[in-house]
Amino acid sequence: MRSWRLERIDETAIYVPVTAAFGGTANGHNGRPDGVIAVRARGSEAMATAAVERLMRQSHGELQTTIGDARTAFTTQNAFAGSRMGAIAAAIIGILGLVITSVGIYGTVAFAVTQRTQEIGVRMALGASRKSVLRMVLWETMRPAALGAVLGLAGGAAASRLMHSVLFGLSTLDPATFAGVSGLLVGVALIAGYVPARKATRVDPIVALRYE
Repeated sequence: MRSWRLERIDETAIYVPVTAAFGGTANGHNGRPDGVIAVRARGSEAMATAAVERLMRQSHGELQTTIGDARTAFTTQNAFAGSRMGAIAAAIIGILGLVITSVGIYGTVAFAVTQRTQEIGVRMALGASRKSVLRMVLWETMRPAALGAVLGLAGGAAASRLMHSVLFGLSTLDPATFAGVSGLLVGVALIAGYVPARKATRVDPIVALRYE
């Protein structure tokens, strides 16, 4: 566990009841604890913290104590501040990158399919059905998109391994994130291919043959 430093796992330790520490059987401090007491709460941490503060004021009001819970134990550490700023920056960059990538994929795929309007008209003039033409266009559109998704997953997995040192308690291979991003981009490519292809199949073949 990380109870002292966010960037480092604790060394091996033994936790003993506070009664044993006061009884002189722990730490060798003549019956005094070492100044830090860990409390595990079964319910709300906020309620437990408030109860400890109230108890300390009633029984040892002359002592200066610092009480924190698991949510605020590391907020004053430099590693926490750096990690949080890095996480915010990475989130902003990631969202912007995802938006730019989606727009780029949609524009590229839609333009490529639109350029095949004449080809679609020729196929339909020769007797091809709308469903078969649409299926062919989508299949040819999704092949590079699927290949790009696979390469992107591999690249993302490799990049996440380089960030392992700053991902405290998080998995470098998050299935939900990888599947969500890949699914979104593949979905964008599917829509970008379907919309202009469906529009082209509804155009009169004679008009499509004259398309430039």
